[in-house]
Amino acid sequence: MKLRFPDKPFESHKSTIKDFDTNQYIAQSKLDGYRTFVIKNKNHSIIKQYNGTNISKGDNLFFLSRRGINKGGPTDIPVKQEIINVIDSLNLPDNTMLDCEWLCRRTIGECPEKLFIFDVIWLNDEWIGKKPFIDRNKILLDLINKKLCDCVGIPDSTSTNFEEFFETQTKIPWTEGIVLKHHTSTIIGDNLECKKNPLIIKIKWRGSSDGRQPIKDIEDRSVYP
Repeated sequence: MKLRFPDKPFESHKSTIKDFDTNQYIAQSKLDGYRTFVIKNKNHSIIKQYNGTNISKGDNLFFLSRRGINKGGPTDIPVKQEIINVIDSLNLPDNTMLDCEWLCRRTIGECPEKLFIFDVIWLNDEWIGKKPFIDRNKILLDLINKKLCDCVGIPDSTSTNFEEFFETQTKIPWTEGIVLKHHTSTIIGDNLECKKNPLIIKIKWRGSSDGRQPIKDIEDRSVYP
């Protein structure tokens, strides 16, 4: 298994949501947290690949940030012990990597500390990023085997009525909008940092420097071409 960074989305405006509601995408809640890679790696070879000093937790688990190698990353994500225990209980195969979002610091008072799992990148030393998202999603659901709880979950999602789903997110204080993933989207998996994937689109209802201001003006957005 090699350290490969999963992709990040292009951004579009809510006026384009209907353009993606074509039975070719799945919409997930965009969570207002910190991107986290959960890696099970018994020989700790992942850390050796970038001379990291990250400490394993639980049964040879690493909880890493998405910070690129050229920027001094990845760094440790200090998840609470309850989350570690739940991930341990999944009995992940060695050399498995999950793509997640950790909610804690930004969402104090809105949502208890929680880890949301939304993709699987490596599984048992096999690069799953080459598979289309719709297949990876099925693999993920089988992998977690309904072992979810108050501190570990998966994002809400839908395959239809994206505009309605987006409006629902505006009423949830710990979400920023939606992420649209094309059924056939694979992962670029760069070795140094997260790259933008044209088949993954984020549409936010709030943003700005503090991430908390409603988005009202399309000219203020970096719109998907």
